[in-house]
Amino acid sequence: MAELYSQRAATLDHGPARLTLRVTQGDDLFERVRLVSRHQDPNGPPGAVIRVPIPITATVFDSAIYVKNTGVIVSSFDIEDDVDRDDTVLIKLPAGVTATFTAGTYAYWIRSIDADSGREITLLQGPIEFLERPQ
Repeated sequence: MAELYSQRAATLDHGPARLTLRVTQGDDLFERVRLVSRHQDPNGPPGAVIRVPIPITATVFDSAIYVKNTGVIVSSFDIEDDVDRDDTVLIKLPAGVTATFTAGTYAYWIRSIDADSGREITLLQGPIEFLERPQ
């Protein structure tokens, strides 16, 4: 009898997704991020994946924008649940905040905190580049 899933070795990755963000000083940064879990599709062709939405109803989010060399936190994102989707968050950095940054590259992270268990997971991280406003 054939097994439904013949691949015995697998990879479990709790590493954050890497996403580079760029914004011009004085512009609004707005991103809509859908949270999904990817799994091998045991019934599909080799390499096929299934994307399962991750509900965030009992989740709190935290973030930091920091100077990469020193780790000094200089700001954070406004993060809200998307009212139209229970697996999506809205990540914002208002124009008034982006205008205060010196042009250059910083780093950021965004993590989720499960309100029931207290479990913390870093979801996104990477560089955030503030571009000089053209004259």
